[in-house]
Amino acid sequence: MSNVFYTNNIESNVLSKTIDKLRFPLTVLVVVLHCSVRRKGMIVNEDLSDIFSILIAYSYNFIYALLNGALAHLAVPTFFFISGYLFFMKGDFSISTYRNKLHKRIKTLFVPYVAWIALYVVSTIIYKVMEDPSFNIMTFFKDNGYLRLFYDCNVWHTQMSLLSGPFLIPLWYIRDLMVMVIISPLIYFLIKRTRHIYIICLTCLFLLRLWPDIHGISLTAIFFFSLGSEFSIRKRNFVVDMYKISNITNILFAVLLAIILMQCLHIYIMDFSVFPLFLVVGVVFLFNLTSSYVRRNISKKNNLSKYSFFMYCAHHVLLIGLSIKIVDKFLIVVENETLKQLLALLITPILLIFICIMLYKVIQRFIPSVLKILTGERS
Repeated sequence: MSNVFYTNNIESNVLSKTIDKLRFPLTVLVVVLHCSVRRKGMIVNEDLSDIFSILIAYSYNFIYALLNGALAHLAVPTFFFISGYLFFMKGDFSISTYRNKLHKRIKTLFVPYVAWIALYVVSTIIYKVMEDPSFNIMTFFKDNGYLRLFYDCNVWHTQMSLLSGPFLIPLWYIRDLMVMVIISPLIYFLIKRTRHIYIICLTCLFLLRLWPDIHGISLTAIFFFSLGSEFSIRKRNFVVDMYKISNITNILFAVLLAIILMQCLHIYIMDFSVFPLFLVVGVVFLFNLTSSYVRRNISKKNNLSKYSFFMYCAHHVLLIGLSIKIVDKFLIVVENETLKQLLALLITPILLIFICIMLYKVIQRFIPSVLKILTGERS
């Protein structure tokens, strides 16, 4: 009996450390995605004359496809899965538990959500006025729908479905997460009362990409949050369960990643998209990869996780534009345009991450009360 308890303790420790270890790398993937989106996209090789530029272009296109077309898209689904798991992990779900969780999420999600969007709105207006003194503030609010700035003033297409988000676009994840928290009693009821039917049906809808355009309840949010909730409500250690199928998922991930890359690079175009399946398998792969690392380095502390939430929210508040300008300024000495694009693709997110961490430390040092608001008291 003691051996079983000891084993369970070890695996619980591995699970918590796996979640903690993943937070920063996942945020880095989000930063990389947004940096690559702001760049020029793929390089057309046919327009290049010398072999060196062609080789650099191929390298650029491969890295761009690997990050922008595949790996970076695994971050938010994994965040939703973790959030769903953590939300239900403490025992049964009662009315008082729901009320307490709502109260806690007001501090950890709603307050920083409103604060970051307000900060972005104000900083954008100041930047626009400095750039153009004739800039009309009322027109700005009218064009963005006033209060819709805080909910869904942006709409864009993804490989999965149509998405919408607030003025500070990356916070669509937090908005959808708050909606998941609000409807969590329904998710709990469906998981408890329908056994596995709810998750099976949701999985089919996700793989087939069948979901109505409901702003705030994206297919990615409802599926991965529910999937994480399923493990938690059933009292299952998902790290242990996923590790059991790691051999299969590792092979499947490699195959699906190769297909995604070929589709992005137009080497081989399939008649159907494997992207939804890639996201599911990719999330399992990330957990298995991280838990394997944790098992080998169980005693190592994670000093980067604390920056994750701040970096996720802060990087899009003018800092991404600043990083791009700084990198472009330094790379002006590089004569080869193709090499310049490759270096910019690699250096920009590194600089942006460094700026975010330094800004976090400055705010923590001089105005810690503000940092508590911006991070939901995570600092």
